Amino acid sequence: MTLIAGIKSLDGVVIGADCAATLTTSSGQYTVKQDVRKIEIISNNIVIANSGQISFFQKLRDELKNRINKSKKDIRKIEDVNKLKREIQNIILKIIEVDLEIGKKTGNIFGNLTPRNLTNHLLIALPFLNKPILLQLCTPNYAVEEADENLPFVAAGSGQVYADTFFSFIRDTLWQEKLPSFQESILSLVWTLQFCTKIAPAFVREPIQITELKFNKDSNSLIAREIPDEELDEHREAIYGLMKKIKEYENEFLDIREDIEKTLPQKR
Repeated sequence: MTLIAGIKSLDGVVIGADCAATLTTSSGQYTVKQDVRKIEIISNNIVIANSGQISFFQKLRDELKNRINKSKKDIRKIEDVNKLKREIQNIILKIIEVDLEIGKKTGNIFGNLTPRNLTNHLLIALPFLNKPILLQLCTPNYAVEEADENLPFVAAGSGQVYADTFFSFIRDTLWQEKLPSFQESILSLVWTLQFCTKIAPAFVREPIQITELKFNKDSNSLIAREIPDEELDEHREAIYGLMKKIKEYENEFLDIREDIEKTLPQKR
């Protein structure tokens, strides 16, 4: 029960998540819900977010750290985007191969582990040629998709159907078929997560976590950081103002409609 989402903006990437996680037994039975952090920053400029098995996420995080420590295998040095996608996919598939092999040996005890029940969705933001890119990877084959101007937002998890719908509304009303600004991206992500926690509280739950990857002038490089709650509160206030304006417009529209109806001939 979860939601992760990301937006590619004109000058950066933002990734957000709720905190809900459902623990299960080895047979797949739900036990308890618990708050977890679903986004991590690696080496100051790689952001990864996970919806699915926590152990898988931990293995991917550790493997990316190992590759960064081994300079020649650092994925940030790859200069071909297709090669970068293949390399990330290969890293993930190798992790899956190990898990499947363990599943074969322990199947009688812990249940059969197959590609079908390895259900993870991942978002990765990282520098590519000193520009931020946003990648999405989904089971079962972990095909890598890049967010672009045609589809700048991505979402995954139990709350995806609600997030995709609300993102589409925001894109049509605020972004107007172009990449959003960085501040528009943060506001849109906060608003979407806030909407989903209200409409689907069984799947998506506060508090939310939002991380950015953008160019830092002081270091002359891309830097990732988690946005503090005080800054998110500013966007929450802006959202409240927008919703208030919509309500005022609705009331104004109803008043105009009532005036027009008064001028129409009465039905007998």
